[in-house]
Amino acid sequence: MTYLVLKHHEAEGLGSIAQWLIKNNLNWEEVEYAQALPQNVESYSGIIILGGPMHISPSNQRLAQELQVIAHFIEQSKPTLGICLGAQLIATSLGAEVSQMPEGENGWMPITLHTGQQLDVPQWHEQQASLPNGAELAASSLRCEVQMFRYHQHVLACQFHPEWNNQAIARLQSAFGAQCPLTQTDSKAEQTLQKWWFNQLDSWFQGAAL
Repeated sequence: MTYLVLKHHEAEGLGSIAQWLIKNNLNWEEVEYAQALPQNVESYSGIIILGGPMHISPSNQRLAQELQVIAHFIEQSKPTLGICLGAQLIATSLGAEVSQMPEGENGWMPITLHTGQQLDVPQWHEQQASLPNGAELAASSLRCEVQMFRYHQHVLACQFHPEWNNQAIARLQSAFGAQCPLTQTDSKAEQTLQKWWFNQLDSWFQGAAL
């Protein structure tokens, strides 16, 4: 099984998702923002859409192409995962709206899960998506109502960055310098986030297989 991975910035990679893919014996193929999208995506078992600094706009032809690819995976009931910009692209493909936030979320900030549990997660975004029709809200924050949602069994979208471990944050700090709002956390917090995140990925992957 090979997953298509859409990257939007060289410093924003899979992070801990790569470890989860390896753990589950899943392969992946990354396509950079400057590269052409595959003409035929039928051979891919699923898709992962990562974050990036650009915003969704009618004038961005590349993102318009990605929306068509994402819609195809959703319609084919193939596993579809989106992070930050990727979550907004999924929401847009499902008919939701993306808008500018009055105040962005930058740094380690809390979200509230549908279970009532609070979790500190890495954030770096100024825009947010509304909840698509038929989607299940899974997490919110004070500034951003739609932090995570599920659509049917095969789609998972996160506005925050659960994949950013300390290694990923170090790459962001190197690439963006003082613009990066994130600092590395202690190993216990890093492990807590990864354990929770891998449980979410396991549930998503198993549900998509049904």
